Amino acid sequence: MRGALVTFGVALLSSTASCTTHQCDTATIDLGADEQPTPGWALGDGELVWQSSPAFGPWLPFPGGRTYVFTLPPLPPLPSNERADLEAALPSPYVALVQGTADAAPANLTPATGELAQIENATPLSFSVVNPTCAQYYLWVEMRVPVIGASDDGPSDEAALGVDASTTE
Repeated sequence: MRGALVTFGVALLSSTASCTTHQCDTATIDLGADEQPTPGWALGDGELVWQSSPAFGPWLPFPGGRTYVFTLPPLPPLPSNERADLEAALPSPYVALVQGTADAAPANLTPATGELAQIENATPLSFSVVNPTCAQYYLWVEMRVPVIGASDDGPSDEAALGVDASTTE
């Protein structure tokens, strides 16, 4: 009986150790500024908006272990009295279980917080989004960059230094 139990245990270990589903194999896809399905930045109401794909789809397949590296296109020219506030911009990833169609966005989308998607290696015009789970999703990322005018920049250099600009010549 003891020999049969040991043989059964060895057989069980060897059969389960070789079973893999490849659900969580990692892959990195680098989407440069010229390789993305959207045309670039759109000027909205006081902000620049970039999207990884059209909101109504198709979204990017986002299987477990997948990393997308996004390199954003250059910012468009702005009037001389405005600037893009990249310090206030963060990418906002969303995931869905079902792909959207050309007529409708996915009905079950959710902000990809926590373990659904992680943002890594963020710089002003590039970032990575990682699916650290083994679940299959579809990914859509939106980036909103506030456009601020000269009056929104905060105090002038003189005011920041405590200089009364009205008394200087």
